[in-house]
Amino acid sequence: MGRNKGIIIYHYKNLNDLLKTYIRQTDYWPGFFERFKHIEKPDETEVIKLFTDLMQDNLKVLQNTPEMQKIILWQISEESPMLKSVSEDREREGANVIALVKPFFDGSDVNFNAVLALILGGSYYLVLHNETNKSTVVGLDINRERDREQVLKTIAQFISWAFEKADAKQAS
Repeated sequence: MGRNKGIIIYHYKNLNDLLKTYIRQTDYWPGFFERFKHIEKPDETEVIKLFTDLMQDNLKVLQNTPEMQKIILWQISEESPMLKSVSEDREREGANVIALVKPFFDGSDVNFNAVLALILGGSYYLVLHNETNKSTVVGLDINRERDREQVLKTIAQFISWAFEKADAKQAS
């Protein structure tokens, strides 16, 4: 045991530093955010596609990444300064991405952050519930291709509806 602890301290400040490094290497969100780095003034169609792909890919990648499922479950079920730090880093990066949609929702009563939060939370719940309990949620089993495709289609519809509602509100 002493040697293992020594190796950790040699390479990392402490166990939390090691865990934080592991989580950051396992986390798929930075790769998702990278897609948005070089986009300056996208048009509405491009933004809708980018956010649809982002939210759909989140569900698909989370479903196929057991390590990330455990990390997300850990983050939402335990208070930890280290986990909070990882989440806050992800939120900062996400805020840069969210800034791309702000012009499309200014002057409307649509809160796109809330739309994304509900899609994200729903995706986490569907994946974690199904993987943990091997059961359905509202009759959907995302391990069945037909059900997963319906959920992915609905994600696209939610995002599209949010933009349509904002456009209608801005036009009036």
